Formats: sequence, structure tokens, C-alpha cells
Amino acid sequence: MTQLMRTTTPDLFRTLGELDLSLTQVKLLHALEDSERELSLKDLSEALSLSLPAASRAIEVLHHHGYVNRREDEHDRRMKRVTITRAGGAVVQRFNQTRLARLEELAATMTPAEQRRLAAALAPLLARPEIAEARPR
Repeated sequence: MTQLMRTTTPDLFRTLGELDLSLTQVKLLHALEDSERELSLKDLSEALSLSLPAASRAIEVLHHHGYVNRREDEHDRRMKRVTITRAGGAVVQRFNQTRLARLEELAATMTPAEQRRLAAALAPLLARPEIAEARPR
């Protein structure tokens, strides 16, 4: 895992540069993508251990890029509600594809027997409900 993380890091940083995004902004997009509902800025800041001003600034940039929609809460105009857009979802997908490409490269170097052993070792993890739900459809 350490080797995979180390080898994917340059690719992820290159993607960040191409998209002109920060790690915090990408984490916010992932949180929004994972959510089944609209989130408030407060929810997002707490979930990612960010200050409310930092979350607000990051969401402002994401909104400017068209990656999120935000609106005032109808009951409390001080509260902002945020959802991810299709373009924001495409950013998350791009980051996931960047990670997956390295895994695929590693798997391609393995013998068929090694691939079978790895698949057997990962099967119990892949069967876990929280992991199965997160797998691409």
C-alpha cells in the first residue's frame, strides 16, 4: 500500500495542478459525492475538520469552477447548502481513475497465479457492505 501511495502521489499532484484545485477542495468534492443529500457548509467543515471560513473559501472556488451548486437555506438565510454538479462528479471520477490506473499497472506485472491469490485475499474486503456500496457501478 505504501508503494502504491508513493507512486500515485505524483499523478494526483499533476491532476491537482491541471485542475487548479487544492487537496482540501478535492476532499470537499469527495465528501459531497459520497453524500446522499445536500450538505450545509457547517456539515462539510465539521466532517473534514476545517474551519467554517476555510470551507467557505474552498466552496467559493469550487462554485466558480462549476463543480458545486450552493444556495441559501430557505429557513435560515445565513446557512448555505451545497451539492456537487456533474462537472464536480467528473473531477472525483478523474481522481479515482488516476489511482486505479496505477493499480492496474501493478496488476499487469503480476503472474496469473499472483493475480488469483490477490483476488482471493481481497474477496472478504470487497464483500463488506460499506465497500460494496462504494464500488463503481
